[in-house]
Amino acid sequence: PVAGFFEEALEAAIDAQKFIIDLALSKYQEVWLSVRPGNHDKIAGFATYLVLRERYRHEVEAGRLVLGDAKLEADFWQFGKCMFMCTHGDKYSPSRPLKIQSLMATDQPEMWGATNYREAHFGHVHHENVLEIDGCKLLTHPILAPQDRWHWGEMYRSLSGMSVRTYHE
Repeated sequence: PVAGFFEEALEAAIDAQKFIIDLALSKYQEVWLSVRPGNHDKIAGFATYLVLRERYRHEVEAGRLVLGDAKLEADFWQFGKCMFMCTHGDKYSPSRPLKIQSLMATDQPEMWGATNYREAHFGHVHHENVLEIDGCKLLTHPILAPQDRWHWGEMYRSLSGMSVRTYHE
């Protein structure tokens, strides 16, 4: 459940992502975007992906926006000697760090072998945390949405927030 109507929440989510994408495209030549449908909103998450894919079709075709595949559980990208995995985190869980490292190396062996710096990004747990294990960082990210009745009743008290990370090859 969300505070307010579903349509309002979906519109706010799309507007927020468009704002972030437009800002990033104004500052960087190439932007990578991973839209990960979550366990509570698979349909809305995939719809958001389709809307953004169509809205930024020209940027995708020009190579300015690299859009991950929302039909997959995870996206993988390489930037110089850096490897990134992005997933929602309900299936590929940050609570199993050695399994995540193994999945990264198994699913993308060439990328794993060509990189020295590796990160896996998750959203499912709705709070900020960083775990570094054997040269691989696992980062969980906060949620933008305000607290709702269900999460409050389950005693979740994550703070809303957003972070931006930039990388050098």
